[in-house]
Amino acid sequence: AADEEEDEEEEGFDVESDPEFQKIQRQMEAIWSIRGGTEDWLVKDDVKVILEEQLRTLIGSEKFEELQDILAEAAEEEPRVGDISREDFVDVCSAFVFSRMYDSYDLE
Repeated sequence: AADEEEDEEEEGFDVESDPEFQKIQRQMEAIWSIRGGTEDWLVKDDVKVILEEQLRTLIGSEKFEELQDILAEAAEEEPRVGDISREDFVDVCSAFVFSRMYDSYDLE
C-alpha cells in the first residue's frame, strides 16, 4: 500500500510548479541573455557555445551530448530552421539541469 501511495505522489508531481524548477528556469533565462541578450532566437552555433561555456560541467558529458542532440533537432524545425528559440532553450535545459540535480524524478 505504501508503494501505491508513493506512485500516486510521483504521478501527481507537477515539475513546472516546483520552486526549484522555476529557479532553474530563471537561471537558464539568465544564461541565454549572456550571449543572446533580449533576442528570442539564436543560431544553433551560438547556442552550442552557451552550452559549452555554461552547462557541460553542470550536467556531465553523457547528458551534454543528449542535450545537444535535442537542441539540434529543435533547430531543424519551423519556423526558423537553423535557429533555436529562447523558449526551447529554457524548457529543454531546465529539464536537463533539474533531472541532473533531482534525478529521482523521471521527466519523460
